[in-house]
Parts: sequence; C-alpha cells; structure tokens
Amino acid sequence: MFLQERAKARSRGDRSVERCMNVELDRMGYRETVIPEPMETTMAPNPKKGRPPKPRCEHNMIADRCPDCNDELAV
Repeated sequence: MFLQERAKARSRGDRSVERCMNVELDRMGYRETVIPEPMETTMAPNPKKGRPPKPRCEHNMIADRCPDCNDELAV
C-alpha cells in the first residue's frame, strides 16, 4: 500500500506525500534494495601541499643525517 502510494506521488511530483510514505516505510522496517550509483566529481584532486621531500641517500635515510654517509665524507 505504501509503496504504491509513493509511486503515485512520484509520478505526480508530490514530494511531501513521497516523503511521508518513506517515513512510514522506514517506521515499518522496509529497506530499499537499490544500490546507489557512485557520485561523480568534477573537481580536480588536491595537489600535495607542504615541503618537498629531502634527498635520500643509498641507505634510504635523509642524506644530511645518515651516519654512514657522513663518516665517509669526513674521511
């Protein structure tokens, strides 16, 4: 009964009756089985912010702080 009335309200464009029928269906525990489609976005992804990464040495450490590389330079 509520599903039919909601369908009629949608076809008429009567949003208030449609919302009331949705509330009644929710109250009775009825759940929609329709999987919503993912929304598309038109915005570009945010670019990375902040400082650029410091150079790394062959030991995968920051070049200025690597004890192995700094010892080699000191000799």
